[in-house]
Amino acid sequence: MLQQIRSNLQGIVARVIIGLLTIPFVLWGVDAFFLDSGNPDIAKVNGEPISELELNQQVYRQRQQMLARMGDKIDASQIDEAMLRGPVLERLIQQRLFESAADSGDLFISGAMVDRLILQQSDFQDDGVFSPQRFEALVRGSGMTPVHYKEAMRKQLLVSQLLSGYAATEFITQADLELAARISGQKRDVEYALMTVEQAAQKVSIDEEEVNSYYHAHPEEFVTQETVSVEYIQLRLEDFYPEIGESEVRAAYDVSVADMELGSRRRAAHILLELGDGDDDEQVRQQIETIASRIAAGEEFSELAREYSDDIGSAQMGGDLGYSDGTAFPDIFESTLAELELGEVSAAIKTDAGWHVVKLVEVEQAEVPTYASRREDILSQLQLDKAEPMYAVKLEELKDISFNAPDLTSVAEQLALETKTSDMFSRAGMATGLFAEKRLLAEAFTSVVLDQAVNSEVVEISPTMAVVLRLAERKPSEQIPFAEVNERLTERLRTEKTTAFMVQRAEDIHVAVQGGQLLSVMADNEGLEYAQFREIGRDNIAEMPREIATVAFQLSPPAEGGSNYAVKALADGNVVVVAVNKVEPGSLADIDTASQENMRRLLARYRGERAIEGYRASLQETADIKMM
Repeated sequence: MLQQIRSNLQGIVARVIIGLLTIPFVLWGVDAFFLDSGNPDIAKVNGEPISELELNQQVYRQRQQMLARMGDKIDASQIDEAMLRGPVLERLIQQRLFESAADSGDLFISGAMVDRLILQQSDFQDDGVFSPQRFEALVRGSGMTPVHYKEAMRKQLLVSQLLSGYAATEFITQADLELAARISGQKRDVEYALMTVEQAAQKVSIDEEEVNSYYHAHPEEFVTQETVSVEYIQLRLEDFYPEIGESEVRAAYDVSVADMELGSRRRAAHILLELGDGDDDEQVRQQIETIASRIAAGEEFSELAREYSDDIGSAQMGGDLGYSDGTAFPDIFESTLAELELGEVSAAIKTDAGWHVVKLVEVEQAEVPTYASRREDILSQLQLDKAEPMYAVKLEELKDISFNAPDLTSVAEQLALETKTSDMFSRAGMATGLFAEKRLLAEAFTSVVLDQAVNSEVVEISPTMAVVLRLAERKPSEQIPFAEVNERLTERLRTEKTTAFMVQRAEDIHVAVQGGQLLSVMADNEGLEYAQFREIGRDNIAEMPREIATVAFQLSPPAEGGSNYAVKALADGNVVVVAVNKVEPGSLADIDTASQENMRRLLARYRGERAIEGYRASLQETADIKMM
């Protein structure tokens, strides 16, 4: 199956589509100048690394996506990046598993296809037109270079190609459709009785003795949090940024420009005569050479392409295939194109698709960004390159010296660094700032720091920042006086007692109706809200409160003439007794053809997702996964 997918993507039709849709696109050669170095791996999947930088970038993106979804409904400080690392790392591991499987299946995505998709993304467009400046700004703003982004996108497309192949193998039978119709088309007779918090609260009382007894029986619940203040040394990469002269920045720019000017894109046109089953190779070659001789004699290339080319997509465009950066077409096609002069037509060449003649229509040189537009990025990278070795040396010195030092003051003096003292904070940390970082908080409350009163381990918060700390002040937890918690505890116990009363009364009603009492009569006697629905289905389920409807459709169909019941505490604190008295199954005959097809697609998608999950599990079971 995988080989078939690969073969389909290698045909000349696919190449023509890519060629026609590819328009001028330049990924700046200066990206090579910005590649990250000294980036440790945190895991390897079948030998393929996952770096600390990649994980941090993905955690950052996950956090930004959460903030974008929640908007003003969430405080950014409430999103703990340390808590995101585990799930994000698991997704990266799964991505590597699928990438490895795609590689072993010889799947292929061309660079031209990736370029085309990038050009079509609205985020990278101004007034509907691709903007290189906008593309670069957005990509670099997310912590990537255009080259990194393009490669990540290529890998994601490979994985999508692989998974869509597995999902497409699933199919739905007529029996599957009939079963789905029986379930989705059910009509249920439902009734419920609802007991509200307000009703129950009138029947519940709390006296001060109960509250006082609970307080003294559970003293551990009523204590302040332990707080500390720490002395610390913060080591930051940016503090090692050197002054960079303008001449050095200009020299680096000139190098990057020289690299870019070596690259160009060529626009090709061709005439193709395909080799079908039973075609004589020599005869087809002679036919293409005849066409080549007519072009040499002065006939128009585009007109002959429209008349003779078997490549339907490009023939109507006069043979135009669009641009190539040297990777869009087969090797012999690309090497031939590279040797042509502008406007020149090649001799006959042969590829897997058939026999061609190729014309070089246009040569496009890479667009070179101005010095002003690149200066700040180049300056930052030069500073980073020079600062990283100094930071690494100072970090090792900090680790060595602080380990045995009796205090942090002497460490700071030896390393020409500064000590600072934090405000008091608890294990929950601060809302913002350095001590909102969970790994640093955890270190501050280790027994080494709290009980042994020595310097902590050096905590590398990120590849660009490290902190070592020492206890400055400690305030242990204290018992909160009863007077301060009395009101809050009274309300809490009242709520708990009210809920317990409601659940018990609902269970009593449940038992009574199972014994033959009518739910409507019980509800009337208790003064409860009562409602009854006949032939309620998933298409009109909105007539019933959502939580109650969920309970009603989770209950099993009752025996003939019987009922099934459930007691449920709702999110708003109310408690409901739900009864399902009758269930009529749906029928496929009642569903129109369009809806049946939609149901078939939904079932196939669900089956496909299950197939992919099973495939992922099998890959993970046999994979070589190493955590560094």
